[in-house]
Amino acid sequence: MFVELSVIPADESNGGAQISSALKVIDVSGLQYQLTTSGACIEGEWVEVISVVETCHNQLREIGSRLITTVRLGRLPKDL
Repeated sequence: MFVELSVIPADESNGGAQISSALKVIDVSGLQYQLTTSGACIEGEWVEVISVVETCHNQLREIGSRLITTVRLGRLPKDL
């Protein structure tokens, strides 16, 4: 499956730190991903991908008080 994860820091003073933190979480996960202008597309098994999304969201909430996280789910042809 794949997930498009978009995180929008609403706390302008910590925005850069939040984005950097999310990218580190995704990179360390070992899952395949591609950065886009609107977020990151992450590919992997359901449990792995959702764990990365949850970790990103929770970690970023610790850095800044306001955060908008959008997740779009999709299945790859091999998942059908």
